[in-house]
Amino acid sequence: MYFVLQRISVNPRALLLVLLVLVMMTVLQANAKEADHELSAVDLLQRVEEMSEDYGDISTSYTDIAEDVNDTRQTILVSYLGAVSQFSKSLFDILKKGSDLNSNEISSDNIVKLSKCFRTDFEGSMISGALQVAIDDVNYNSSLLPNHKLHYIFNNTCGDEMRSTEYFMEHWKKGAKVFIGPETNCKTEATMAAAQNLPILSYKCKDQTVSDKKRYPTFARTVPAETKITKSLMALLKHFAWRKFTVVYEKQPANTELFSAIKRAIEAENEKLEHVDQKYTILNISVVEYPFSEVEKNNIEQIISETYPTTRIYVTFGNVRLFRKILLGMGQLGLMDNGEYVLIYLDTDYNWLNVYHAMNNHFFRDTLMSVKDSWNALDSEDRQVVNYSRTALAVIPTPVDLVSPVFTEFWRKANLYLPRFGVQQQEIASSIKANRFACYLYDAVMLYAKALHELMAETNMTAEAALSSGSSIISRILNKKYTSMQGFDMRIDDNGDAQGNYTLLSLQAVPPVHNQSDPDYYPLDSA
Repeated sequence: MYFVLQRISVNPRALLLVLLVLVMMTVLQANAKEADHELSAVDLLQRVEEMSEDYGDISTSYTDIAEDVNDTRQTILVSYLGAVSQFSKSLFDILKKGSDLNSNEISSDNIVKLSKCFRTDFEGSMISGALQVAIDDVNYNSSLLPNHKLHYIFNNTCGDEMRSTEYFMEHWKKGAKVFIGPETNCKTEATMAAAQNLPILSYKCKDQTVSDKKRYPTFARTVPAETKITKSLMALLKHFAWRKFTVVYEKQPANTELFSAIKRAIEAENEKLEHVDQKYTILNISVVEYPFSEVEKNNIEQIISETYPTTRIYVTFGNVRLFRKILLGMGQLGLMDNGEYVLIYLDTDYNWLNVYHAMNNHFFRDTLMSVKDSWNALDSEDRQVVNYSRTALAVIPTPVDLVSPVFTEFWRKANLYLPRFGVQQQEIASSIKANRFACYLYDAVMLYAKALHELMAETNMTAEAALSSGSSIISRILNKKYTSMQGFDMRIDDNGDAQGNYTLLSLQAVPPVHNQSDPDYYPLDSA
């Protein structure tokens, strides 16, 4: 997408504003290309304006049950706190005031304030409809909570903890009996829910702290904690008898937490070993600055050069760009030629449609280039990276079964409900497959409903007492196996954490896709 700019005198802060809009338009265009659509500049600007909302006021309350006067079931109010990307109407209005571009309205601080609810990592924009699908499935199931119906109230937290806490309290005052979320943080909310003995189920928050059942007895989550992937790493190391390795990761809280979990897992395994056995040892720990960038200067080559004489196994996690850079550096030194070195990547958030989608958008390709530039030149750097990956391994969450009739119908319904959450329904949305967080959101509602149903059926508690006993409800979720909307069984452990299913990936032969107009264009025969 190209923009021709005339020579004009413009305030730098106004330029920042324009760049913000261009970033948004680029994201929208990228999403459109994934669905094999191309949007004109006019279409893009219209799409941006459609996304414009006063995000602080986005609040909805729905039930899909018709207002039937004969429906005497008691209502259970469900609090849903999600993070939906919104472009402030105020910011868009400022952009349209061409003659006022030099006003104080476009100060850097004001631009940041008005644009802070637009982030590409907010999942609510794609998954929120799954909440209503789950509520429908509960309300229309006569054998599940037959005397009750679910009704939700929603606010957009914009990923802000203060805003999330404020809405939590508002929902509680309005009578919410269960809290689904929040999306980006949950420690404070889990504390407040515990204080009120009300259940809270998270579908995305991975904070390891809230796994402590003594402090957070009413908390559970359907998303595996960030650290759950360590069990798969240890199983891999055991299988190949790899005891010594080097760790490289990006300086970021979630990565630091995962590294701590790896150290704890190693210590636990070493305690089981006989005195004469070789212990698991981390030979070197290298931490790179956040955010890691392949474009900016970094010290990856130095890290590899200084460590490869004494180590054969490298482990990295978090930023996939860091994984790619390490792999490229190892390959250029010839370390990946004869199988003597291995690079292991722990990918806790893998969420791609198929192998071609992952190769073109995630693992090995430099996404700053076009797909054609990456693959058409036989000597391209991206082709080199693929060749270097013969002894690269990745541990990922088991992919969602996207082709099952159950999931297809679930995603169709979830997409139809998105406008209820301040998301403009677009033609291209129906062709974009839901990510696993939509499944986690659905699972959270269903687990709550089934646990509450069991509590009411198995005890002499009154309905009000059962609804207000969060610890009793959560206790019926702990150590429970359930069939996830992902298409396979999962289990909640005694800490309230979902036990993740993980898959080991290695370079495999794949049928090449030679059609350059195909979204899955990938002319190589291995991935």
